[in-house]
Amino acid sequence: MRPALALATILILTVPAHSSQIEPPSVFGTIPSSSIGHWIKYLVLGPQNKPFPIVWLSPQRFKVYDFFEFLTVLPRQKYDVVANFTEARMAQPDCDNRESGPPPQFTLQISKRTPTNTRLCVIPQRAACAYLSAVLGLRTIDWTADERRPIDTLMSSIKCTNH
Repeated sequence: MRPALALATILILTVPAHSSQIEPPSVFGTIPSSSIGHWIKYLVLGPQNKPFPIVWLSPQRFKVYDFFEFLTVLPRQKYDVVANFTEARMAQPDCDNRESGPPPQFTLQISKRTPTNTRLCVIPQRAACAYLSAVLGLRTIDWTADERRPIDTLMSSIKCTNH
């Protein structure tokens, strides 16, 4: 028996089905508590051969559970600038939130949560790269290296060439 198959068989036989110790990562990431009233999430849609980073921006700290999720806690003023810019982007006509078949590779879903609602925007790679680049280029935000790293990583993952 192959070693990987033998290990899988042992795990199946020894780990109870109700075990809460082993949780498969969700492709959609953490679901923040309803007490977290403000956040923005960047999630890559479309065909994937590896997990893409999921990037969260929020003025509030919360626990993210998957190894490929990154939470950047921004001071409220910085977060508000990004949130307002994101709202304006979501108002654009190419910001689609309908499901019309499988999305192409490197499609970005932007989710924005306020205490009263959650809005979604789905944009293709080129528009996603332009949006993320513009977020990092917002003149009133002086991003620290740690704050910008998750967005830079996401941009590299979706093959943005303009960063």
